Amino acid sequence: MKNKTTKLLISSAFALSAFTANADVNDLMLKARAGFLHTAEKVKTGSADTATTHNFKDGYVGELAINHFFDSVFGVEMSAGYGKTKFKNNAGNSKSISFIPLTATFQVRHNTGSVTPYLGLGYSYHMMSKGAGSTKIKNGGGVVAQAGLDFMTSDTFGWNLDVKHTLKAKHTITETGGEIFKNKMSTTTAMVGLVFKY
Repeated sequence: MKNKTTKLLISSAFALSAFTANADVNDLMLKARAGFLHTAEKVKTGSADTATTHNFKDGYVGELAINHFFDSVFGVEMSAGYGKTKFKNNAGNSKSISFIPLTATFQVRHNTGSVTPYLGLGYSYHMMSKGAGSTKIKNGGGVVAQAGLDFMTSDTFGWNLDVKHTLKAKHTITETGGEIFKNKMSTTTAMVGLVFKY
């Protein structure tokens, strides 16, 4: 794993530790969820005026998330995920690549007892593995909108439905020979999972 990625993951772990250490009992939720990843990209003509045939396919993603509530209405969520999608480069070569979203959202919730719908807005940073051949895909991020539902079956356990849409995350793609393509990829994730409340 590259040094920058390692440092980012370590920093995220320290941030989560500090975040949870300052939280009160019953203010935290841990969520484990998984589901579908949809991609939609817009790629500009390359730096040498080559038309693009790049393509990201739909895939799957899993995620761990931590929620902290300030009160009954407002809260924040931080999450880290891992998924797979397939990428085709300009030479027509395809390869499954890793998709690692790190996301933070500010949430507004409406607590009706056991069922709690929520809306969120924040930022998602996407780390991508190397594409087919010598193709390189640069990490990037964008604004993310979130909607979901927590359904608690007890005081400490429940179910979660979550949908997130990241708008036009910028991923520069460098092809063989050094030609650069400017890619803006929007992603939508739809996931279901478990909720553990502390």
